[in-house]
Amino acid sequence: KTFCSIVKNRFLLENISVERIQSELVKMLETSDNLQLLFKSGVAEIIIPEVDYKNITLNTPSDREIKLSALLYNVDDGRNFFNRLKFDNNTKHNVLKIIECTRDNMGTTDYEIKKMLNKYGEVLFAKALTVNECYGCDVSLQKEILNRVKSEPYSLKQLDVTGNDIMDLGIKGAEIGSVMNSLLDEVMKNPDFNVKEKLLDIAKSHKVC
Repeated sequence: KTFCSIVKNRFLLENISVERIQSELVKMLETSDNLQLLFKSGVAEIIIPEVDYKNITLNTPSDREIKLSALLYNVDDGRNFFNRLKFDNNTKHNVLKIIECTRDNMGTTDYEIKKMLNKYGEVLFAKALTVNECYGCDVSLQKEILNRVKSEPYSLKQLDVTGNDIMDLGIKGAEIGSVMNSLLDEVMKNPDFNVKEKLLDIAKSHKVC
């Protein structure tokens, strides 16, 4: 009922709060029929002018972030959309990251997928794959690799050593971070290397005398 009222009074949208428009838009994203009506009615041109109806897909899973990512898939810069409609910072951050990820080089090897997981995290990377799939991209290989490697180390916190362990070797300052990142790179290529003694041996080779 609220949506029908907005359609009938689309030229009075300036009298409706941004928060209310945002709330109704999110509800409309739940069904493709409502979203189609949004564009056909001319309301979309007013509230989301950056989105071209001809270049979006409406068939997406029932996930708020995926639906928003699909809606803004072909928009150059989605920040104006989120700022104008006063979305919360978490939604803005996650959706913009998902969109960024869809445009990134997804990779075709275990190592490349782990690099993506390190950059975006498992949840957002998986959602980006889903969005790309909704737009007709073949992501079957990436999904297969993701399922295989997601339990392997791909972030610093998963390493079997800490910054303190590296400091105990006499390594100091910015070099600690550099060594930790090098160790992570080695472990992403060779998961069996993620053993404290092995990592410390590798770290010693990076030590600057």
